[in-house]
Amino acid sequence: MPTVKQQPAAAFSVPLTSLAFPVVRGTTGFGRIPSPTGAGTKSGGASGRASTDAGRRMSNSMSHLPPLPQIGHPESYYARLAKQAEREGDIHLHEAAKVGQYITLALDPNIDWDAKRRYFRHAVKRHCAPPQVSSELVEVYYTRLTDLVMHHAGAEALRLASAEDDKFATRLAEGMSRRAIMEEAVDFFANLMGVDDVCPSHFKEEDWMQLRIIRNQWIPEPGQQMAGEEPTARAG
Repeated sequence: MPTVKQQPAAAFSVPLTSLAFPVVRGTTGFGRIPSPTGAGTKSGGASGRASTDAGRRMSNSMSHLPPLPQIGHPESYYARLAKQAEREGDIHLHEAAKVGQYITLALDPNIDWDAKRRYFRHAVKRHCAPPQVSSELVEVYYTRLTDLVMHHAGAEALRLASAEDDKFATRLAEGMSRRAIMEEAVDFFANLMGVDDVCPSHFKEEDWMQLRIIRNQWIPEPGQQMAGEEPTARAG
């Protein structure tokens, strides 16, 4: 079995009593976007005052952006928060809450990959796009929302692929032919990764490459010989 990169675990340390997203402190790196500090100012200088004023304005412009959702609450928590944000007209909090809701729905261990993929894709397409007129900082915020969805989509796909890889290895050890396993693997990985061998929008490139490594243990690339089989002799 190939070595698969371990994904960082989501944090679960946030109390469920609050209706506001907590600021992440040293967990998976998904927290409030840091505000500029106005470093490098010189006391009494015009350039120092201008830099300080600019930093203050940028800090104020970030004040309306909520922390990114910390995954680990029940789905109802995010749904309730999204409704509250909608009533208050807080579009960014609403979108962040919906992202948390759909990630949570996708991580349900009782649903299959088709359902998980629909939730991940919906989160990216419907709730990770910034408003048409947005500042650069707002666009960064929504980029990080997208990154959060991709992080969990990739981790979940790698978990499923690794479990299937273990099953294939067990069957091979028990005497099942590699070609028979390959036929099962073709169906499994086509559903997990698609058939066009192009990284989809809900995966990070590095997770996609890890999935390919696992897949190629059982499905040879075009032109490659299947492991354990003798090369076919050329005629003449």
